[in-house]
Amino acid sequence: METPAPPPSPSLSQRFPQIARSSGVTRAEAATVIVRGIPRFHLIRPLKSVEIVTDIPDHSARREILEVVGKGIMEVYPNHTFSPSSLLSRGELAEILSTLIDRLPANRRPPLPGSSSSLRFQDLLDRNRYAPAVYRMVRLGILKPKSARTFGVGEKVSGGELLGAVSALNAWFTTASRTSSDTR
Repeated sequence: METPAPPPSPSLSQRFPQIARSSGVTRAEAATVIVRGIPRFHLIRPLKSVEIVTDIPDHSARREILEVVGKGIMEVYPNHTFSPSSLLSRGELAEILSTLIDRLPANRRPPLPGSSSSLRFQDLLDRNRYAPAVYRMVRLGILKPKSARTFGVGEKVSGGELLGAVSALNAWFTTASRTSSDTR
């Protein structure tokens, strides 16, 4: 029983047509979609001054990479590289989106659902660094598992999947914010 990723919103597909058609998303493309495709991104305050990043001086996504790194959403590797051309895994995407939610100011972050201990994937051990983020993103409906038993934590992220996840995140922000303000 394979569950497809939520379809990307027409606006994101139109804004990022090349990414939408991509079978594998790079770290630079993910940074670009996060900065330009998530309206709440601007609410996140910079966390740190960006250290030297040696492999992006002339990269077309340099500004977006520096923004996601400076706000603590994505990391530079210990050797001072970002590896903008490296393909993003599903586990990494879950971690990035979960971190983005955590970095929003508390008063602008919708309430999160509680954890569900019954949700388990055979390909994701609890000690895996991505496990908390994966389970959180699946519970929120932002990312879909590959099947009832597997998430595909190490599989590459397609462009449609990235745009679908960002669309789902934006929809969750809107719905959860509306719901939480209705209960106040």
